[in-house]
Amino acid sequence: LTICGATDPENPSSIPQDVLDRWAKLPGVTFLGQVSDVRTAIGGAHVVVHAALGGEGLPRVLLEGSACARALIATDVSGNSDIVVNGETGLLVKPDDPAALAQAMEWMIHHPEERRRFGEAGRARVVAEFASNHVASDYDALYRDLAAP
Repeated sequence: LTICGATDPENPSSIPQDVLDRWAKLPGVTFLGQVSDVRTAIGGAHVVVHAALGGEGLPRVLLEGSACARALIATDVSGNSDIVVNGETGLLVKPDDPAALAQAMEWMIHHPEERRRFGEAGRARVVAEFASNHVASDYDALYRDLAAP
């Protein structure tokens, strides 16, 4: 398990630093801290997990994971569920349910073929719906509609 990121003292749902420090000492856990370029970390992963409680908008890590053809596991909150299609590009679990999160991770370990299919489907979806040219086109259309008399 490789964990990327840092605590955010201004976010009450952020994981406290002392908890991250304890996790980093567990066998099999690598804590990279804040990472400016996640491509190497994602490239070395089979699955990207984003266990957020919500309020983050559209999580970039899930878009990046999909772009790298990785299966996704995320909590079923706004933003995450805009990217992860449960059973198609990954698995969605209830927020604040560590047992469900662990079960989803265990399932991914034992289903490599489905994991590969999730990754491929996620990449195709990101290219089709979230690539910068699509987003720019959507914003252009939105601004034109707002500016219309």
